[in-house]
Amino acid sequence: MEDPGCRSRDGVFTAQVFAYHACAACYGYLFHSKADWYPHKSELLNRLNGESRVADIHNVTIRQSVCSDLHRDQCLQWGACCVAAEVCCQEQLLTNSTDGGTSCPATWDGYACWPATPQGLTASQSCPTYIRHGLPSVSAYKYCTPNGTWYEDPHTAKEWTNYTTCLNLMDFKLSTDISMACNSASLLALIPAISIFLYFGGLRKQARIQLHVQLFLSFVLYALVNLLWDVLVVRDRMTRPATQTVMHKNGASCKLLYVLTRYTRSCNFSWMFCEAFYLHRLIVHAFQPPSSKLLLFVLGWGFPWLPVIAYSGIRYFFADDNCWVATYGSWDWLIYVPNLLSLAANLFFIVDILRILLTQLHSHPNEPSSYRRGLKATFLLVPLFGLQLLMVIYRPPYHARGSRLYEILAAFIINSQGFFVALIFCFLNGEVRYSEYVISTNG
Repeated sequence: MEDPGCRSRDGVFTAQVFAYHACAACYGYLFHSKADWYPHKSELLNRLNGESRVADIHNVTIRQSVCSDLHRDQCLQWGACCVAAEVCCQEQLLTNSTDGGTSCPATWDGYACWPATPQGLTASQSCPTYIRHGLPSVSAYKYCTPNGTWYEDPHTAKEWTNYTTCLNLMDFKLSTDISMACNSASLLALIPAISIFLYFGGLRKQARIQLHVQLFLSFVLYALVNLLWDVLVVRDRMTRPATQTVMHKNGASCKLLYVLTRYTRSCNFSWMFCEAFYLHRLIVHAFQPPSSKLLLFVLGWGFPWLPVIAYSGIRYFFADDNCWVATYGSWDWLIYVPNLLSLAANLFFIVDILRILLTQLHSHPNEPSSYRRGLKATFLLVPLFGLQLLMVIYRPPYHARGSRLYEILAAFIINSQGFFVALIFCFLNGEVRYSEYVISTNG
């Protein structure tokens, strides 16, 4: 008996061709913004070297080659989609229902398998877990028109499934709102704090306060750039059709803003490292400050440009789409590694500071109060050194339990750091309050 074939939105194919064709399409649908590979019929083509691969998820060599540009979770997503397509084909062959008539035929739409559905009705099923931001607890919908054909998008003339209900836009909007609120609060705290530091001559001459000012400035720049990004790009993407968004247009201003988000964030990490390095040096060398702070200024403002420029060049030549928002595989580590090394160094510094203070406490048992105060003050260094970021250093898979809570918690912890640093090291700082008292009494 002749193989009736398996149906997808692109046509009817034999089982083997269908498996390759659907698997290639899965990659295209899931990672349409990736640069290295793109689907062409039953193959994946490499933009960089022209290499072609049959989209066979079961071939280890092919899978490893294609997945080398993906994160592990993304590779699992692609594999799950390919396997789901093969299962769909087997179900179609068993029911032999690829022809229409009084009902819409069973089909694979690129994400999910849909059974034959009577005309005029709407089929529904749980959202696939491999759709980014998708929730399996909600349903996707596909409408069978009264003439026994699946509903088509009038713009593309292709069969269309309503997956908009799968997208977790409310939670995404909530995390964006939290980010914007925290950045706004940080600006309201940081700008007066910088003004206070610069106003009092006794404060602004201190090397430690000068470093605080630079760190605070980096937080101000980060908050400003991220507010612009959230308003001009993120909210635009949530409220407008995809093809009309700033992100889709991929303009130079959008990419420049993205580069600035990367740079200002890296500056935060660089200046947190400078703060930790300087304080650790003071304590280790018996409170003798280094003779020059020029190296710290170069490290704080200059060094972050190196990985950011390198990464931007790679994106410009090899993945120049969607304002560079989508991850670009292992190349993202150009940005991440220096930041992670800064956190690792800061963790070492604070542990060593604690070790020194505890040693002093044991060697001077008759003078415990000053060292105990020093120990308490050391824990206040956590936000200054950025160590609270270790709480959100691991991002769980988007479909894992607790991933929604993680996004909200991460938005708060990351974007509120400037506010808490300004509060602790300026408004609650004893030196600042004393300077204000002196000014008021001599006023």
